[in-house]
Amino acid sequence: MNVDSNLNPTQLAEKYKGPNDTWGAHPKFPRRDWRHEVAEESTQLGYWEWVESQIAQWDDENEPD
Repeated sequence: MNVDSNLNPTQLAEKYKGPNDTWGAHPKFPRRDWRHEVAEESTQLGYWEWVESQIAQWDDENEPD
């Protein structure tokens, strides 16, 4: 299970927001990937909600059998 799996979007934003960075970004799920999905109309989620969904998907795909 990913360390961030138990965090909600607000908690993720607080964890990854830098001191001089208003928005922040998750190191594994960059904003450019989210912007691409938005442009492709693959998501309507905000960035941190999208990160939360990506973490959940990553956990599901990497769960031991």
